Amino acid sequence: MNKSFYYLIPWSRQKDIKRKLMGLRVPFTFETADGECAVVFPDLPVRQYAEVRKLFNGDGAPYPN
Repeated sequence: MNKSFYYLIPWSRQKDIKRKLMGLRVPFTFETADGECAVVFPDLPVRQYAEVRKLFNGDGAPYPN
């Protein structure tokens, strides 16, 4: 998966976020980043990105390459 952007969340929210993203049928993966959970995404079509942005209340951070 080409990694494009990510959101940091507490590990306690991981299960809920996973369920919601699977319902949206959005590709993602989880990684550990400085003790937190990073939800990582590839480039997404505009409509999917809008749904992800709505779920996380804002834009994701660019994934460092």
